[in-house]
Amino acid sequence: MREESNRIIQGLEENRRAEAEQRAVEARAMESDAAYAMRVANENFATQQQNLQNQQNQLLANIKGEQAQADIDSRAATSVVDSLVEFSDTLGKEAARRTKQMIEDQTELGRLSVRNVDPERLEEYIRAENARIDGSIALMGEISANAVESGEDRLETIKNLAGIPGMSGYAAQAAMNELSLQLYGDSLQARLVDGETKYVSSSGNEFTGLQASRDVNLISELQEQTERDVLKFLNITEPLQVRKGLDAIRKFNGAIDEQTRKRNLEDKEEEVRQLANAAFRTNNFEGFTAGYQYIRSAFGLKAAHDRMQEEVANPNSDLEQIKKVKIDGKVWYENWSNRWEDGLAARNKAIATNLRVERQLVEEQDKAWVRSSLPAIQEAYNQNAAQASLLVKKRYRDNGLPIPQAIKNIETAAFAKNKAEVQQAFEQRQRFGILDLPFVNSIQDPTLQKKAREAYEQQQLTRYGPEALGIKKGLRATARKLTKIDPNEEQGSATTFLVQARLESEYLKQLNLTNDPLKALENVNQMVDAAARDDKFSPFYSKTGPNNRLVFPNIQTSDREVQERNTNIDKRLLKGGAAVAAEPYTLASQDEMDAAYQSSLVGVIQYPPGVLRVADQLNLKPSEVYNAQRQANNAVSGANKPVLTPSPVTDLIDNAPAAMRKLFLSDIPAQVNRGTRMLTGNLPRRGSFKMSQTATYGGAEQVRALDTIALTESGSAGYDAVNQGGTDGGTKTLGYSGAYSQMPTARYNLPLTEMTLGQVLQEGDPRFSTLNTKQFQNAGGIHAAGRYQIINSTLRGLVERHNLPLNAKFSPELQDFLALSLLNSGGDGQWVGPTASDRSIIKAGRGYDLGEPPLTY
Repeated sequence: MREESNRIIQGLEENRRAEAEQRAVEARAMESDAAYAMRVANENFATQQQNLQNQQNQLLANIKGEQAQADIDSRAATSVVDSLVEFSDTLGKEAARRTKQMIEDQTELGRLSVRNVDPERLEEYIRAENARIDGSIALMGEISANAVESGEDRLETIKNLAGIPGMSGYAAQAAMNELSLQLYGDSLQARLVDGETKYVSSSGNEFTGLQASRDVNLISELQEQTERDVLKFLNITEPLQVRKGLDAIRKFNGAIDEQTRKRNLEDKEEEVRQLANAAFRTNNFEGFTAGYQYIRSAFGLKAAHDRMQEEVANPNSDLEQIKKVKIDGKVWYENWSNRWEDGLAARNKAIATNLRVERQLVEEQDKAWVRSSLPAIQEAYNQNAAQASLLVKKRYRDNGLPIPQAIKNIETAAFAKNKAEVQQAFEQRQRFGILDLPFVNSIQDPTLQKKAREAYEQQQLTRYGPEALGIKKGLRATARKLTKIDPNEEQGSATTFLVQARLESEYLKQLNLTNDPLKALENVNQMVDAAARDDKFSPFYSKTGPNNRLVFPNIQTSDREVQERNTNIDKRLLKGGAAVAAEPYTLASQDEMDAAYQSSLVGVIQYPPGVLRVADQLNLKPSEVYNAQRQANNAVSGANKPVLTPSPVTDLIDNAPAAMRKLFLSDIPAQVNRGTRMLTGNLPRRGSFKMSQTATYGGAEQVRALDTIALTESGSAGYDAVNQGGTDGGTKTLGYSGAYSQMPTARYNLPLTEMTLGQVLQEGDPRFSTLNTKQFQNAGGIHAAGRYQIINSTLRGLVERHNLPLNAKFSPELQDFLALSLLNSGGDGQWVGPTASDRSIIKAGRGYDLGEPPLTY
């Protein structure tokens, strides 16, 4: 037993020698740490005392010298402190108080800290501990050996082993070491999350444990104070008693220091980021440059480029300012173009996301409006379905939203209810030969509108004969000649139909001015001749463009304008999707829309490029997109221009691949013809032409007289004609003059022929008697109405003469009747426009037996 104890003691000695060598290394390190800590403390102290007088500085130097004795004699330190306080009147009470507290803290810490124990004393203490352990182990061997030799009772042996004094003291010391570590760890952790309790640093500044958890300087202060407080709490006056516990605390502090350093670094990095963000928020190239360099200096080159790319992706950043940024003498967006492009892609995605969020908000607001307004919407459709439909489409076009299904259902039901009435009105007008374009265009049902349009064309051909048809064909042939298409060929390129639409538009303008079809045609031909002489002001001036393409710059949209339009379409597609088609004049010009319609009448359809762009991108039928755009234009202009109706050509092209559709937009006749053959073979063709209206009431002489009056009174506006005032003996007009259905200030969304006598009279002078001329015009007032331009006071007299009901419509037949009544009673002098030869024709129409007035309701 004794030999075994000796071997154990020898093993302990080997370990102790290794530990002693390690302590020597640690002691040297601690001396270095202590020197560094003292230097930091002295620097802080010097900072606090820098404003004291030279006498103060000398005294503090003396105090520092005396402080060295504080580790072994606290009383001496207290004496020095007391002497300092006594001298406070000279040094300043506040400086003395702080100095005294600092010395007391340092003295207490030095007294309780193993780090400040003299190395020889430490080794002496360790040797004493080792001797206690060695003696206890040797005593254990003796007790065990004696028990074996003497045959001692086991109970006595165990009692003797338990009573070894050295082991009980060793166990108590081990428990105290463990307790000190546990108590220190719990206390420090609690203090590190406490944001209220205040501590004072060696420099005199207050701080909390929470602040110390993120500051490498303050954490060491808190650790020292916590260590001192734990030892005082455990009533340990000799720190060597818990030497191992304090060593464990230092290791524990090492982990805490690393955590604190990490948090401190995170805080400072975030501070740098915020400073860089402030520079970026200036939104100018200086700020972008400074922010870039800040990030680059703190986080590296890649992080700086990443941050610049984020700024490009930010929808609120000024891209023009970013383009000015130069890094190392190089323009950033050019030299790092891949990051620029990636940033732009992310920017567009962010914009799209923002637009979707905005759109969702608008959609939710609209849903609430629909729920609260359904009764009013229903009533509006009941009163006037066509007008309600236009208002609804305008609302949803302006908001970029599709029309809700609930409103669509109301609209469908309203139009279905009116369909029978419209069908009856069409049949009646067809029977009496009084169809007019405003009525035809107002028909909502595509099938019925198509039927009515064909009937109207036949009616006009019957009235005016082949002369008007010849003019129409002549304009078509001129368009083909100008665009290098065979004049005998019915079909043509997109440019052909665009030029044809402009020819017809100019013809109608001239007809309205001259009231003479042949004179109007002559004027148009003069424009064409001027273009042939290279008159750049002629609408039909042409030149050779890129790829030998024939270009009409005064008719066609330029390449730049096409690009701008495409960009605008793409932006609106991104924001509203299919709703872009309902935004007026967004996809095509009026000439392009008219050209597309004209092309449909001869068996081909030449859609504007903007219409096809939307149809192709959203996989919609081109005819649907075209009609949505046409209706949107009509809602704004009030022109009531025709939409496309289902036909073999529209159905086939709606279902054709996008690539094949492009053939029909080509200005190369061979491609147009090839596309036609590929898609349709031999498509049916429909003739279409416009004729002026003619009178239907009375005999042949009366009809001729009425048509002659109309030539100078109403022109192409016919039965829908109005004007807002006259001058120069009635030979010139004031304000608006033309079709009522196209008058911008019109109060009723109806052609004049659909209005009642009461409505026509109400729009006349009496209702506006308190207004001046300009106010009267802005309010939509009518001075003279109808094909024969009957002024308001005369119309009122005719109503009284024939006892006409005010709810009777101001129909074409009734207008003819009233004009003949005026002719019978007052002769041809009531109209100032006719020439002398015209008046002989008008006079021949007098004396007709009118009979009962033709009334419709």
